[in-house]
Amino acid sequence: MTHPGVRFLDVGQAYATVDLDQAWNYIDRDAVPSICELVSTNRTLKYLNLGSCPIPPPELRKVDAAVLESSLLSYNALSILPDVNVRVPAFNPSADHTMPDLHSLSAPTKDEKALEKAVNKHLERNVKATYGDDMAYAKFLEEERRWIVNDKTDVRKIDSVYRNRDAGLARRKLQALVKDWDENDDTLTRVMNAKGSFCTKRKY
Repeated sequence: MTHPGVRFLDVGQAYATVDLDQAWNYIDRDAVPSICELVSTNRTLKYLNLGSCPIPPPELRKVDAAVLESSLLSYNALSILPDVNVRVPAFNPSADHTMPDLHSLSAPTKDEKALEKAVNKHLERNVKATYGDDMAYAKFLEEERRWIVNDKTDVRKIDSVYRNRDAGLARRKLQALVKDWDENDDTLTRVMNAKGSFCTKRKY
């Protein structure tokens, strides 16, 4: 379950993939031992997203405990099985179905609150150890986390107001988000032939 070069692992259910006929990842309780081993033993892993997953809260608490021994800078996991006795998901992500606040279904225990707080503090400490004491966690989430997901050397930093605007409108069903290029669209060719301080043809 480990690799000396892995830094980023996202197995969450992406809400935007259904229209592209992509299947959701479905990580359930059977994966918890392997996830805990990965998180607690791999020292290069910086980002882990399990997303909305069919893992009961008590099992996710095991992952949380492993995070306290990890090198992670970013971690996200949310159970869609608030009732520990039910194996069938109580929530299926979609544009029309918002995840209910689990606290409204069952109040977190004192121990659960303490563990959540400890995880957040641990992630903050890891961020400061990596980026310096002046790096606030909110700033890390807004800026530096992006470069764990993307290669900063080869990706142009373009924060497109149009991309964000269109995605927001699409989520509210006020506009269709165009994802497929027209048959004669030369965007890819122009990007691949662009010249600059980045490289689109670098061999790895």
